[in-house]
Amino acid sequence: SVGEALLGDFDTHSTGLTISGGRDGRLLELAYTQTATGGLIRTPWGGSPLYNTMMLQNFQRAGEKSLRVGISLSGANRGQQAWSSFVNVSHGWNAIHADSGAKLPDVIEYDVTLDYKPDTTHRTNGLWVRLRGAYADFDDDTARWNVRVILNYPVSIL
Repeated sequence: SVGEALLGDFDTHSTGLTISGGRDGRLLELAYTQTATGGLIRTPWGGSPLYNTMMLQNFQRAGEKSLRVGISLSGANRGQQAWSSFVNVSHGWNAIHADSGAKLPDVIEYDVTLDYKPDTTHRTNGLWVRLRGAYADFDDDTARWNVRVILNYPVSIL
């Protein structure tokens, strides 16, 4: 924070690297991030600046290292212009509680997204349907999951 230090006093940073390559409507991406042990990355503005941000976990805990593998597929090269999808798997380890130094559980998260955007010449022009699912498995025998159905459609009000 700036000025009144509303978020408290902290000192941390994060580093990361990503590499990707694609061909014929397929994209493979690898990403690695590492957060300093001084504190987790704070995001008072809403979004996370890290490569490995997923649906459930941001992989930005103090001391955390994370690796992500992602695959994207476009249906355009297979005659399915309206369809696309992507899958991401991230593994986070070595996270600690910044104040106590206590070890936090390692986590693996799996995210799947399927997008449908019909032909723009159809009366559904602008419709976008997105189905998303996520599962996070922590090594302390806990798990979290989330399913989302997102509908986007532009409506002109003028």
